[in-house]
Amino acid sequence: ARVARGPPHGPLRTTRTEPPRARRDGAARMTGHTPTTDAISVAIPAHNEAAVIERTLGALLASIEAAGITRAEVRVVANACSDDTATIARRALDHLPAAVDIDFCVTETSTPGKTNALNLADDALTLFPRWYLDADITISTNAVREVHAALERTGVCAAAPRMTFDLSLSSAPVRAYYRTWQRMPYFDHGPIAGAYALTRDARARWDRWPHVISDDGFARLHFQPSERVSVRSASMTVLAPRTWEALLGIKSRSRAGGIELRERFPELFVNEDCAPRRSASRMFLTPAEWPDAAVYALVNLIASRRARAKLAREAQGQARSWERDETSRDR
Repeated sequence: ARVARGPPHGPLRTTRTEPPRARRDGAARMTGHTPTTDAISVAIPAHNEAAVIERTLGALLASIEAAGITRAEVRVVANACSDDTATIARRALDHLPAAVDIDFCVTETSTPGKTNALNLADDALTLFPRWYLDADITISTNAVREVHAALERTGVCAAAPRMTFDLSLSSAPVRAYYRTWQRMPYFDHGPIAGAYALTRDARARWDRWPHVISDDGFARLHFQPSERVSVRSASMTVLAPRTWEALLGIKSRSRAGGIELRERFPELFVNEDCAPRRSASRMFLTPAEWPDAAVYALVNLIASRRARAKLAREAQGQARSWERDETSRDR
């Protein structure tokens, strides 16, 4: 691939490849429905993800190649990074699939914020389906193929690989929380988070990404439960936090994001199918699961209190903070 290195433009710095057209090198050797689309675009916001970005990009490129994609756009937006995220992301230039006409770009911006990074990526991307991929998520080799096949079903607007969690280094309370959480209604109808793809018409349901905590939740609530699917035949791997405090941090942020969305975009909640009563009914299914459910309930209680305190501080003028789990990135 030919690499063009130009001067910085404002607060942005970009590295881009524009390789010559390459012919398709045979069909993907996988079972199941073969999607008719041969294109993809991927937006990857990344803030201080030097520890994980190489793994994420490697899995993505392998999945693109296995799907028989011929045209691809990948935008990594390194936002307000103080580490080597951008430098490491550019190493992917040495490993681009030869059979794919891929426009790979790493952009650096000094402006913090995930939604700003998403907007910068969207401004540059043209192809669909459009993927939104967190920089610490790895997708299975068949994910692109299977998700694109799902998007071709009538009425499906958003699709994501099945969410799996790496709990190998997590403490006992963290594992207990996740065992209960995965039984919740959230997982019934396409949890759109971490790694998901949208059709062109689906992405047209909103314009710019607003400055919100929960960008995934904002996207998910634009679709009815029947319009979003979790693709069971493919997977994404989420690294779970190791410690109790790290778990409380990310769940407090998640809860604050939900509260914020309900306050700012109440009209979207017509598409919410995670009623509290449904969740409560699944927490205490059998006596053997009660200890896990107690941990789950306690985490949610503490997270709710911390979330409301966080939003109250921000309402009084405190700068927005991002409660990120660093323990899962130290692997």
